[in-house]
Amino acid sequence: MLMGLLVLVACSEDNSDDITPQTDNLRLLSVTRANSPLVPDANSKIRLFITTENATTGDGGFNWNTGENKWDNDAAFVKENTQYYFYGYSPNDNSVVDNNNSGISATSTDINGDYSKGADLTMSGLPVFTNQDILVIVGVQKAIVNADHTVDVPHVPATQGNYGFLSGLASENYVNLLMDHLYSQLKFQFCVDKDYYALRRIHLKEVTLKSSYVEKNAKVTATIRLRNTYGLVDHVGYSDAAATRPNQTEDFQVLKSGDADLGTKGYIDLPSVETPPIVLSKTVNCPHILFDTDGTYLSLVSKYDVYAADGTTKIRENQTAINKVKVSTLMTPGMLKTLTLTVTPTYLYVLADPDMDNPTIKIN
Repeated sequence: MLMGLLVLVACSEDNSDDITPQTDNLRLLSVTRANSPLVPDANSKIRLFITTENATTGDGGFNWNTGENKWDNDAAFVKENTQYYFYGYSPNDNSVVDNNNSGISATSTDINGDYSKGADLTMSGLPVFTNQDILVIVGVQKAIVNADHTVDVPHVPATQGNYGFLSGLASENYVNLLMDHLYSQLKFQFCVDKDYYALRRIHLKEVTLKSSYVEKNAKVTATIRLRNTYGLVDHVGYSDAAATRPNQTEDFQVLKSGDADLGTKGYIDLPSVETPPIVLSKTVNCPHILFDTDGTYLSLVSKYDVYAADGTTKIRENQTAINKVKVSTLMTPGMLKTLTLTVTPTYLYVLADPDMDNPTIKIN
């Protein structure tokens, strides 16, 4: 009898060794983007690399469900009561980033395989110019589950540089993410000099940003050194884009036919400098390295029509102006630069009927 009991106890202990900690879907509650709430849409997708201190344990993410107004889990699993570290980016979209050749590592000597200290995130196949907002996770926060099993979305976002997540019970694994802009951003606004505005109206029809810095359709690779307590500033490097190629430029359509800015008329009637300038709705996102030499290789090509002050007498059609764009070398990831372009011609190319017949000439 005693031997039988001993056998039963031994079997019970053997079975307990085979118990695997329960896994559960990780739930994403909110995403804050550079201190403002992210407004997701049907295309919002986040790639999440799940690691412990010394290993990568998962590669999943979250997709926005517009019908249910929530984030759906996409193979992002955690075990109970385990210390994790999360890294990742958005959009999880092969048309923006080459997911197959993007990932994380901890081989740098300053972290030496320890994901609690940080990770090197590589993003390949990135466009030079885009209207997509490319984001990187820079903070992780575990949401607190209340006694009534509800979860509050905190008003304070996750702390930048905190990538740790200590999982709890299966019903308690809610997370909030802080993400930051990887690219710099250019915003354009236009107006007309007040003296010229008294004589002419400019109808803006198309705006194109050009760069001879890269070969057309070239891609760049970003390496982001994510480190504990740090964000993106001074921690982002880019591979050299293709060398400058004569007569090959990368073009980005800031304003084109069919854009909402143009309205039903198909043009923007530029205002006088005395009134608020017209701000184009489409912004341009690009790596901050493009500004290392003051942006002298960036050009803005504008197509426009010229009308007399009455706004109905067309004087010139489909004119083109090319302006060099100079941007401060202090551009960093996430920085927004607003460029105001003021049309200030030095003379009138063509006189129109509404113009006076005997213009005076002032000699200084």
